Amino acid sequence: MHTPLLVGALLGIAATHLGLALVFARAWQRRHPEYLLCALVGVCVSVHAAAHALLLRETLGVPDAGALGAACALVSASDALTLALLVHFGLVYAGVAHRIRLVVPLYGAALASAFLAVTGLAWRVAPTGSRSFELLGLELYAPDGQLGAPARGLVAASVAAALAVTWLLGREAWRRRASVAGAAGSVVLLACIVHDAALDVGLVPSLPLAPLGYLGLAFGLSLSLLARYAASAAELGLRTTELARRERDLALALSELERTQRELLRTEELALVGELAAVVAHEVRNPLGIVSNAVASLRRAGLGADDRTTLIGILDEETGRLDRLAAHLKDYARPVLPARAPLDLGELARRGLERAPLRPDVVRKLRVADDLPRLHADAELLRAALDNLIDNALQAMGEGGELAVAVRRERVGDLDVVELEVRDNGEGMSAEARQHALQPFFTTRPTGTGLGLPICDRIVSAHGGTLDLDSRPGVGTRVRLRLPVDPGVALPARPGRRAGLATLP
Repeated sequence: MHTPLLVGALLGIAATHLGLALVFARAWQRRHPEYLLCALVGVCVSVHAAAHALLLRETLGVPDAGALGAACALVSASDALTLALLVHFGLVYAGVAHRIRLVVPLYGAALASAFLAVTGLAWRVAPTGSRSFELLGLELYAPDGQLGAPARGLVAASVAAALAVTWLLGREAWRRRASVAGAAGSVVLLACIVHDAALDVGLVPSLPLAPLGYLGLAFGLSLSLLARYAASAAELGLRTTELARRERDLALALSELERTQRELLRTEELALVGELAAVVAHEVRNPLGIVSNAVASLRRAGLGADDRTTLIGILDEETGRLDRLAAHLKDYARPVLPARAPLDLGELARRGLERAPLRPDVVRKLRVADDLPRLHADAELLRAALDNLIDNALQAMGEGGELAVAVRRERVGDLDVVELEVRDNGEGMSAEARQHALQPFFTTRPTGTGLGLPICDRIVSAHGGTLDLDSRPGVGTRVRLRLPVDPGVALPARPGRRAGLATLP
């Protein structure tokens, strides 16, 4: 009796496939469905081998017809599902496009085959007993039954599925010059399936070899997947090395770019210093020339008292102009670092108007909204900016007019802002003057330094705000300072608004 030994061997094969299924299941990732398919194949083959063991066990002694039929049905059903999963694996492994069109009918046929096997419709005469035969000097037993037409169709379908698996894995092995172990395992499985088909139709008296064929294919696929994993790991290592090299090159390029930027910045700074020096020299030369001429005139003999007084007045005026220029240069060159604290901008505007020189020909108006939020800003810096704007407005209204200051709450996009507006109805500015109004040292007044508005613009920008200048000749000028309520944000600059588009009514 050698059948018990074969039963034990089949149970060992079933346990081996179950272990391989667990290994593939742990290695499965969404990007690699072939590992999941191998795990499912391992489970089905384990059931297939266990069913074969049960089938051989029932051939011993007096077989139970019900158990024998159930074992045969389980062998046929697991065989159909296993081959369907293997064909699906081959399609995925070979990278066949549009495989969903093939997989759906494939599993449909496998489920239909399993249904025919389980219900007994595949058998013409179901096995109810066993028959003995001798193979290589060994006395063996096999179930005694007859296949019906459906069962013979299932046998042919099994051979066709094994051929498909062999062709897919063989093509992949030929195309990649790798994965030979999987292709070799599929050839072994094909030979075993053909042998079992001949056994099922009664052409040869032998033992079923499908469990061994599945085991050979499983080890072949394991080696193939391991080889593919090793190739992927090697490619990943090469790409990692290449990325590291490119990262070093990028770091060097970034270092070179930073050095170039520093040099460019230094060049720009030197250019700005040169431009500033030229402008300052130009601005200083005129009052110095006037002072020099006045001093030379004072040295002349016979100078009258009235002329002396006039020349001394000129000296006072020009030295005052030089002093203002020096003070504005100091303010302009100093970094603007706001010391923020809670500030009521409406109160600041009220005090700014009170500090303004009284002129009977100028009407002053103040309008402050009731819902003003408190800002976090530097009061001294904003006071200096407001004083400068009020002084510019008063100088622009040489013949009198109206000086209006308004403080209100506004929305700029999603940001909450407070707007301070200083408006006059003085002489206004031309389009060219508006275009250059925020440039340092540009002025239209003989005694101006051209740094007032640029200093105001720097103060407002340091607070994250914007300065808008609108003016029209003969109508007047309106300057609006917008400051964000949240000190952690900055308002976007609006092209076309800064340095003045004439939009006054």
